[in-house]
Amino acid sequence: MPNRLSEVPAMASARMRMPAKRYARARQALRHTADPLRMALQGLRGLDVIIEEQVWMCVDRTLDDLPVIAWLEFQPEPGRGLLDPVPCRVQFYHFHAQAIMDSVLERVDELLEARLADVLPKGHGEVCEFSPAQRSR
Repeated sequence: MPNRLSEVPAMASARMRMPAKRYARARQALRHTADPLRMALQGLRGLDVIIEEQVWMCVDRTLDDLPVIAWLEFQPEPGRGLLDPVPCRVQFYHFHAQAIMDSVLERVDELLEARLADVLPKGHGEVCEFSPAQRSR
């Protein structure tokens, strides 16, 4: 699928930091389910998300999987703490992509959580968050 990204020019690109919990949940889902992992984004008509080891894509399945948003170049730094965000690059392929990005990522969180609940014993798929005070202990 990354080849599809090279076929379509991005309208914009930016650096971002993927929250640690979201990144860890996706990595865990890839270990315990299919790779690539494809999920329909309910409530976002015609959109699917495809998660691979190095690339996450939101595509329009009604337009032959035309990319809408892609997250790539994940850079989990050596020695990175489990709670540290992961730098990556996000590319936008549609003029409304930035407007829907947060909704797409929230939906991905919900779908990954449900997927992991189906395949892991209770308590094994949870990713904990700690306050900054707890982190320093």
